[in-house]
Amino acid sequence: METTPIFEQIKTMVGPTAWKTFEIFLLNICNIPHKSNETDAMQAFIIDYLKEDAESVVVDEAGNILASIPYKGERFKDATPLLFQAHYDMVCTAKDPTFDFSVNPITPIIQNGWLKADNTTLGADNGIGFALMLALTSTVEEHPPFEYLFTNNEEVGLKGALALDPEVIKPKSKCYINLDSEEITDICLGCAGGKRIYFTFNQETVHSAIEDGRFIAVKLSDLYGGHSGCNIHQNRANAIKILGEMLSQIDAEIIDFKSGNATNAIPREGVLELVVPPTCEDEHIKLLIEKALEKFPEEKTYNIKIEEAEECSVLKLPKQQLTEFISRAHSNPIEMLETFPELPLSSACFTIIDLRQPNKSCVSCRSSGFRQMTELIEYYNKLATELNVEIDDSQPAYRGCMPSFDNPLVNLFTESYEHILNKKPHLGVVHAGLELFLKEVLMGEDADCLSFGPTIEDPHSIDERLHIESTDEFIRVVLHFIDNWQ
Repeated sequence: METTPIFEQIKTMVGPTAWKTFEIFLLNICNIPHKSNETDAMQAFIIDYLKEDAESVVVDEAGNILASIPYKGERFKDATPLLFQAHYDMVCTAKDPTFDFSVNPITPIIQNGWLKADNTTLGADNGIGFALMLALTSTVEEHPPFEYLFTNNEEVGLKGALALDPEVIKPKSKCYINLDSEEITDICLGCAGGKRIYFTFNQETVHSAIEDGRFIAVKLSDLYGGHSGCNIHQNRANAIKILGEMLSQIDAEIIDFKSGNATNAIPREGVLELVVPPTCEDEHIKLLIEKALEKFPEEKTYNIKIEEAEECSVLKLPKQQLTEFISRAHSNPIEMLETFPELPLSSACFTIIDLRQPNKSCVSCRSSGFRQMTELIEYYNKLATELNVEIDDSQPAYRGCMPSFDNPLVNLFTESYEHILNKKPHLGVVHAGLELFLKEVLMGEDADCLSFGPTIEDPHSIDERLHIESTDEFIRVVLHFIDNWQ
């Protein structure tokens, strides 16, 4: 297969297993569509790739794949199996809203030691994790039995993991290693649970009552965005909240409001279509948006456009009802962890609004604690009732995983980390959905688990980037751990 200079550049920066991992990622994963809920092609690729090395491959109805790889080398003949897990879907976000991930490949580029994509998400979350799993089978000469769990549709509320069928997915391992963490300095031992709550606003339409009104589309774009859990405490602007704040300060009728394209990403763009009086000037609207953005000093590259919109009916939805809902919906941490005070214990983020679509507008709630999650669900039910907004909280919540700091798996993995990188790792938790909770579902409460990965910055946004050197370090730690497993 033809390669490009990017391949040769990476090949000089990493070891053999890391190179094979990048080769699989660049040649296959970046070219096979695997947007959440559209993963059939990637599922077929994984199964085909493993057909020669696996003793068995099973798939449940939710698209979760379990492959069993036999040991290599006599010294591992009696070793207990190791389970590695990653998800094989990705968040698809592009600067160009017409970019079609089902047709167009991801175009990787290298910038100052980082791998990123050309104005789209890269998909290193979690493509680099399952690329490593595939690479291990062909590059490691001696290893214990492996079990590979590839979960489906993680990026849309861990749908695959929640629907996993334990009658089909039956691993033998008692050690669960998730490869979906995003900071080389950390070994993650716990994670937050989460729940998506959906809303439907009044969709009846009427003729505009504003005399000689102007039909306009207010477009805000190029905000920082980011992950609605990992980045929620970093004071990033939410396009829904910013446009909602502006709307509360002008006389207008609402035609439509669309913002956000993923339930786990902070919205970085939005289009608010309005009818405004002829006295409401574009410059005034821009100034109101800029004023709202002053609370977010890191937002320096945003773009505001106001264009003429097609004349049409307006929503009967009262402006005050909508703006109050937006104002009272969260895009921030609510409570911080006592053990890790720099990280949220609970948070919520208004991730999608689409006024003319039923059950599309979404608030993403996260919490490491059961009480806090219950309180968030109660808060949004009360808010919806008070403002006469239809709510659907029927989507199942996914569980968090409480950390265990002292167990044989963590101890051995920490030893490998210190041996390879000559420093101690930070043992912590992440305010995001990881599939660590599956270890109890599949293996019982006595099973050990952890999550580890290379440094990935700004996942779920077009600024997503993967640190190449840390990827090599990540893989060398995993290889040392495997070599010392018994």
